[in-house]
Amino acid sequence: MFINIPSDFNGKTIGVVEEWVPGNDWATYHSDMMATVTEGKATFTFADAVLYEEDKLNIQTTVVKETNKVDWDVKVYNGTITIPVDLSDSKEHTVIVNIGAGTGAVL
Repeated sequence: MFINIPSDFNGKTIGVVEEWVPGNDWATYHSDMMATVTEGKATFTFADAVLYEEDKLNIQTTVVKETNKVDWDVKVYNGTITIPVDLSDSKEHTVIVNIGAGTGAVL
């Protein structure tokens, strides 16, 4: 879930792009990778669980152009948000990304 998204993105469809996202190709979003910003929040739910084994999680996000294209010219956060993670318990987790602060946490 993304929180604290600037108000100028309200009503826009945004996407999450990064190498760990299933189906990521750096140019096109699939449906799991897109969400509409409502009241400064957007929730992404992947149809299949993502197995992640690294100690940090990188997040990049842009506005979606056309129907499903990554718009590298309109980033929701200008850069990459890196979140330290410990998923050694092998349970499902929720990732909260605070766009306004450029931070995040794994719950």
